[in-house]
Amino acid sequence: MALRTATSGLNASCPPGRPPAYGIFRYEHPPIFKKFIVHFVRLLSNDDRVAFSYWCKGIVPGSKLDGINVGNDSDIYKLVEFLQSADELSFTNMSLLKEFLLSVGHHELLQELESVELCISIGCILEDYIKFKSVDDFHLKCMKLADSYATIVEFLLTTKEENQELISLVLEQLRQVSDDSKLLEILELLSSQLSWSIVTSTLVITGVLYASFGQVAASGYYVCAFSDTRTSELLTRWILKNGGLKAFDEFIRNKQEVASNGSALSSIGESIKENIKLLGNRIDIQSE
Repeated sequence: MALRTATSGLNASCPPGRPPAYGIFRYEHPPIFKKFIVHFVRLLSNDDRVAFSYWCKGIVPGSKLDGINVGNDSDIYKLVEFLQSADELSFTNMSLLKEFLLSVGHHELLQELESVELCISIGCILEDYIKFKSVDDFHLKCMKLADSYATIVEFLLTTKEENQELISLVLEQLRQVSDDSKLLEILELLSSQLSWSIVTSTLVITGVLYASFGQVAASGYYVCAFSDTRTSELLTRWILKNGGLKAFDEFIRNKQEVASNGSALSSIGESIKENIKLLGNRIDIQSE
């Protein structure tokens, strides 16, 4: 299935201000998480499946394990479903699968899992950033955030507040593009010349664009919407290659250390200016 644009699914056919009619349950299972589970089941050898069934002992009742046919995909999916219903596995907590894959030495799936976890984490960061109205709002409610996300979310909010005029220009340019395929090309362009500053400005711009639709979204909505896009894939690949969220956090803390002299956000502002230039050039080319 082709990856969608960063705004696909956000213009659902429902009254303004309401989440789509298909309900909240959908957002508990982002497409990227479901795709990984399917791939996980299909790549397990018979010995791996036996080991996975054993790994679930003490979590899954013995009565359920006794009836498991490890050669049957549907039975392995039932194990996964039980782990989810028992809150042992979710798209934000895949530690059980990670520990199992480490124990059986399944490096291919481990690498894929690491990428999926990072992609979902970026989606969670984006969603939290969208839901806070300001840095002050963040300071009032940030105790609900994971520590690993808090610094990044606060930095995105600060960057947005410090660059309102530039971001408004970006939004005006993006609104000139009505064709989703063209919008995808533009957003890919933002993600094709990456640095930590460009990563920051791309997330800031994407979040403001999402929020501009004015839709009140259920928890997990933006995680689902963004994690299933080409833009998310490009960001995830680059961030993973360059040290992950830990490196992103270190970049931010280095910026914060020089905040007292007013230069902390200068490179972010410059990257937003560069994004505006890239967007403008791309839109001009497409309109010819």
